[in-house]
Amino acid sequence: MLVEFFFFIDQSLSMNEYLPVGEGGNQTQRVRKWDKLSETVITHTCCIREQYQDRQDMAETINIYFYKSHDCDINYQSSSISFYDREEYNNSNISKQLKPAFNTNHPKGASYIGPILRNILVPWLDKCKSNLEKQACVILYTDCQLADRIDFAYLLSDFSRRLNGQTRRLKILMVGIGINDSSLVDPTFYLNLAADQDRFKHGTDSNIFGFDLLEEIERLPNGIIEFLERHFKIDPKDRLPKIDPKERLPLWVQNRYPEWYRQQFGS
Repeated sequence: MLVEFFFFIDQSLSMNEYLPVGEGGNQTQRVRKWDKLSETVITHTCCIREQYQDRQDMAETINIYFYKSHDCDINYQSSSISFYDREEYNNSNISKQLKPAFNTNHPKGASYIGPILRNILVPWLDKCKSNLEKQACVILYTDCQLADRIDFAYLLSDFSRRLNGQTRRLKILMVGIGINDSSLVDPTFYLNLAADQDRFKHGTDSNIFGFDLLEEIERLPNGIIEFLERHFKIDPKDRLPKIDPKERLPLWVQNRYPEWYRQQFGS
């Protein structure tokens, strides 16, 4: 399997908001979501390269998209980071390349994720029909204030249908930033998509979506790598078993949302 990485960066205006003191790694001052996201994407890009750069089944680049889209049009800029050019793309140079991209792509407008996912992933899925040796790992960095979240849910189902049972070939993983008890976002909407309990009960495992919070990922011993491999086995010889939705969900979910958890799993 040839594994490709796609990062999608939410540029909506709400990314200009500040995180509470203590979030974002600063214990004395408030940090903008956008500034924290810049640091995070650079760190995750470096970690993924270091973890997988010796693998011969990885695509040549990590594709990073900064998008600001609306329900009727789309506008985005992209960057690519090489897996294999160790001299040009060391960690210091990755930071030098990506920081200006964050500085020039300012948060603006509402967040519509559907248009850019269709624009980038539908052609990828079409190409996969003639090349069964491709996998894609998509990471969505967002504060989850999606203006088209219902359309996003339908889009996940559409992508799953297009894969025609080969759902191990695509995983779309959402990293939520700045989400807490006082935020405007109800994470259980995305947890419902991640659990996908009804499909599991009917004997299929067609879920392509995973969800976690950035602050919780940062607490994991292996950080972003541990989050990725909970959902996406980067192993060309691996035949994924059906994964119980409980195993997909991060450990904090049961403690933070016990009633939701009981409704989903009965215990």
